Amino acid sequence: MKILAISNLYPPGFLGGYELGCSDVMNGLMSRGHDITVLTSTFGYGQAPPEKNVIRKLEHFWSTYPEGNLNLTYFQSLRAKWFSLKNYRLVTEIINKTKPDIVYHWGLDRISPLSVLLAVNKKKIPGLIHLMDDWLYMTKIQNIKKSGFPLNRVKDFCKFRLDSFLEKFPLIVMSQTLCEDYVSHGFLKNKMYLLHPALPYSGGKLRQPAKSKQVFKLLYVGQLGDWKGVHIALQAMILLKKHENDVVYKLDLIGEGALDYVRMLQQLAAKNLVAQDIRFLGKKHREEIFHLMPDYDGLIFPTLRKEPFGFVIIEAMLAGLPVIASAQGGPVEIIEDKKNGLLFEPGNSIELAEKIEYLGRNKDMRSRIRQTAYEIAKEKYNFEHYIDRIENILEETLSRGL
Repeated sequence: MKILAISNLYPPGFLGGYELGCSDVMNGLMSRGHDITVLTSTFGYGQAPPEKNVIRKLEHFWSTYPEGNLNLTYFQSLRAKWFSLKNYRLVTEIINKTKPDIVYHWGLDRISPLSVLLAVNKKKIPGLIHLMDDWLYMTKIQNIKKSGFPLNRVKDFCKFRLDSFLEKFPLIVMSQTLCEDYVSHGFLKNKMYLLHPALPYSGGKLRQPAKSKQVFKLLYVGQLGDWKGVHIALQAMILLKKHENDVVYKLDLIGEGALDYVRMLQQLAAKNLVAQDIRFLGKKHREEIFHLMPDYDGLIFPTLRKEPFGFVIIEAMLAGLPVIASAQGGPVEIIEDKKNGLLFEPGNSIELAEKIEYLGRNKDMRSRIRQTAYEIAKEKYNFEHYIDRIENILEETLSRGL
């Protein structure tokens, strides 16, 4: 099958799990003999070596990151969703050149998704969208904030036609949480394939539990942003520092973020005398992170927003690393509290500190969680089965046509 995959970002130019997930699937499909071309943006272009099947030409609307932030002006946000003539023409050109059987859309946020989807539709190529966040329903007219004339007139005129167009595509949705979000925004459940993602790892070896008197090493992996709740993790570390106990808690942070937020985290740690217990390790390759995970005693996933899933949770489970996660969204679909991980109330640093301490002091519980999580991840999140299902969905989409 000739597949044109379109993604706003693609490794090595990436920000999170969505783009890594796209790369995993493309590599999996190529390993089975499919002819893959990836069209992505110029984001991170300078980091990428020459690639035979990856075209990095799409216009994107990200500010400098991590030096700046991810915010756009009002008119930038309009172009980021709809009005990129350059991207419309480029998608048309690439379709004419590669002549794909199907177009496999991934994240299209900030590359004018409407321009991309209209270009594919005009060429009458079957399309499938793989969803791992809210970009598609946020592209709908109904989700534009009210503005003055003439935008309100445009909104009223276009709403039915545009939103109906966006709702017609078959969707792969990564979690029940995300499925419910899209249904609440008018998308039809009978056009959705619920498919939890998987990772191309076989799993690492399980390390032996540490002794009772110890340094208890914690890990955070992800973007350093306020919505990720990294400051909640630091607040929990501050609380643990104040406790009288025989366990020393350390936290390593892997990832990048806007410099003002990172500085705030560093100042928070220094002010509360925990700077020596917190290390900022920067961005690392995923393979290196997976290799490092067995050296830790727990992974913290303290997000404040309802995450659709949580790739790093699955990575930790495969590495035999117990996870303490916010009890909302995707993590609740993955973790059963005290069985294959621990859950805490989102934003509650006191409860997070209690769960960390509980994990640190209960060696038998920690060992049982690690073993159970590892077994569940190996069985439930099997990468070859994941690619099998994607192939079947692509074939179904292609057989139905437009």
